Amino acid sequence: MSRIKRADSLKRLSGRKYIGVIGLMVLAIVAMGALFTVVSILTSQEKQYLTKAAELRLLSQTMTKYVLEASQGKKLAGKTSPFALLKEEQAKFAKNLRAFVEGDPSTNLPALTTNEEGPTQLSALKEIEGLWKVFEPNLQVVLDGESAIDAVNRSVANVNQAVPEMTAESFEVLSVLVDNNARPTQIQKASIQLMLLERINANANKILALQASSDTGGSKEVKKSKGDGQETDAESAIGRIRRDTAIFNDTLRGMLQGDKDLGIQKIVDREAVVNLNKVRTNFEVIGKAVNELVKHYTKVSNVHSAASKLTVQGDKLFEKTRDLIEFLQEKTLFSKTLNYVAFAAGGVALLLLIFLGYRLVTDTSRRSLSYEQQNREQQEAILRLLDEIQGLSEG
Repeated sequence: MSRIKRADSLKRLSGRKYIGVIGLMVLAIVAMGALFTVVSILTSQEKQYLTKAAELRLLSQTMTKYVLEASQGKKLAGKTSPFALLKEEQAKFAKNLRAFVEGDPSTNLPALTTNEEGPTQLSALKEIEGLWKVFEPNLQVVLDGESAIDAVNRSVANVNQAVPEMTAESFEVLSVLVDNNARPTQIQKASIQLMLLERINANANKILALQASSDTGGSKEVKKSKGDGQETDAESAIGRIRRDTAIFNDTLRGMLQGDKDLGIQKIVDREAVVNLNKVRTNFEVIGKAVNELVKHYTKVSNVHSAASKLTVQGDKLFEKTRDLIEFLQEKTLFSKTLNYVAFAAGGVALLLLIFLGYRLVTDTSRRSLSYEQQNREQQEAILRLLDEIQGLSEG
């Protein structure tokens, strides 16, 4: 009986051990599930952060590209305006940056913060935000200058279109004066008109060339003394084109009406007058174009100045977004570590399951042997008892 009691007590003890092992196994499984859930959330957030950071990096370059093309009045493939694309890129950059700073409720993405001494924004993100606060106003200057850029480019195109025809007509006037043996001063004035037309056209194109080179940093603005101030090459070109158009207009009016102050006689030759009237008609186009150039020059200059700054600032944004991407890539090590811990918890649960199965098998085998031993002992005891009873009966 003592052996039977001992077997029962062993059974109870092993049952308590099983409960402990099962408890540990359940705990490991719960830990594994919780860790995998956390890892899944962190991985999703990290992918969103990395995607948005990569977009910020790309946008910093595409915005710079579109700024240069917009400030030069270029059209992209399919005659798409770079100004429209620039507005879209600006909105995308602002939206992605806001997702980092404030979070994105639509995707359950929290703001990118670190809990060292309380929630504070990352240094790389702070620098990007600071650069954007400087970048965006300059970007807005470029966007606001769309109409001025278009007006200047259209004006230069009109000058380029009108000058060749006016040159041909002015040359006809000069030929008539030469053929009619006009006064040398009269012929000289007509010759100067041809030179003025050439200079007007050249200066108009120079304005565009200088502004385009100032955007890309390809040429420095050469400054010249002018009284108590300074004047850039583009400003000089504006000044020359205004003076040349004024001189051309005064000379043209003198040829048609006569001007004693300028020493110009009225031209009366019918063929020459016809050509002069054509020149006057075409000159109205140039006059309007030059007025547009002068009117919008200041705003266009501001656009090109902003574009030059944006080129430098865009490079800085590119560098800082690269730093942000590197930080985010390092940040993924934490989720990877948690992932390994979750697998380790799963491994522990599996080992405990194997151990539990092994113990169940060995305990069952041990109890089976114990029961068999008890049965043999009981049978032997019964046989001895029967032998004793038989001996007593025979005695």
